[in-house]
Amino acid sequence: MAAEAAEQTEKPAVQSYYNGDLTIELNTSDLNKSSVTPSKEEIYKLGFSLNDLYKLSLLFYKKDADTLLIPYADKVQLVALWKQVTCGKFDESKSPDIGYFDVIGNDRKKAWEGLGDLSVDDAKKSFISILESKTANFIPFIEMKKREIEVEIEKKRLEREERAKKEEEIRRRNEEEERIRREEAERIKLALQAEKLAIEEKKKKEEEEALEKNQLLESSPKFLSSKIVGNSTGKSMAQASLWTRPKLQEFITHVKRDANSVLVIGRGETVTIRVPTHENGSCLFWEFATEFYDIGFGVYFEWTSGDNSTAEETLKKHLVVHENENNDEVILKASTDEVLPVLRRNSHEEVIVGSHLYPGQGIYLLKFDNSYSLLRSKSLYYRVYYTK
Repeated sequence: MAAEAAEQTEKPAVQSYYNGDLTIELNTSDLNKSSVTPSKEEIYKLGFSLNDLYKLSLLFYKKDADTLLIPYADKVQLVALWKQVTCGKFDESKSPDIGYFDVIGNDRKKAWEGLGDLSVDDAKKSFISILESKTANFIPFIEMKKREIEVEIEKKRLEREERAKKEEEIRRRNEEEERIRREEAERIKLALQAEKLAIEEKKKKEEEEALEKNQLLESSPKFLSSKIVGNSTGKSMAQASLWTRPKLQEFITHVKRDANSVLVIGRGETVTIRVPTHENGSCLFWEFATEFYDIGFGVYFEWTSGDNSTAEETLKKHLVVHENENNDEVILKASTDEVLPVLRRNSHEEVIVGSHLYPGQGIYLLKFDNSYSLLRSKSLYYRVYYTK
């Protein structure tokens, strides 16, 4: 039995590559994580810091521990160095109980105890140095890991760039949406302001028109007579006819060709067109229209039976008379009768048309009244003719 024990004790020394219980416990997930992200420490060797290279060395040892062909003594030394790094200086309290016949355990204990006060960094360096010098696959393994790390770093860089690009696109899209939202809000605001202004202008226009209407009622010219039937000579007078027709713009365009049929009636002004009866006529017709605004209109008849002038001479002498708001230019003859009272007509909406049978010899006074408008002139387009 003693001989067998002695043979077993000497067996490790004889078998240089004995793969006994020389396990190193590692947290491989932490190792993989740390190895993929190199630290910012000073480079020690092979492109890695001391701590990173040591972690990769542990990973290498763990990966090939069972097939690693290095001398038994070096394996024992590696385990001892690992214990020195993880547990510090040898202490009986840190070492488990080892049986007398546990040759490998006693060798590990002696190797650890033999390291004495060796620092952690020196222990790491020695661990790396043994693997580098005793194994042929260590450096290729480290280089492979370095390439993997570089690939991983490049992958993460591209991922960061792609993420940054997407974030930039989202930011620009949000800015564009915000810009469109602000523009739409501004457009709505301007539209509301324009609508409000239009309402105010409409209200102001209605007030101005109401004021002009009141002024017209207050300042309408007065004539000797406003009778429709009967006159100072005792002769009867037929009632005038008055109607409207559409196609106002067509009428204005047609009348514009004759400059003598276009008048501008100034603000506060009244214009009287004097039209004598024709010896061959029996009825007077008139048509007129204005642009944009209405105008006052009335018809009077001036009897001229005692006048020896011909109708043509009278027409040349008394065609158009401009009057002020007090009608100072109206010279009343022996008698003047009202055919149509002066009232505001919507000649800017439809063509105003009228007719009147001759009551006798005389002059028709077609009166266009703008005396109520103190702000605007009116463009008048008219035609006057007779029928047999």
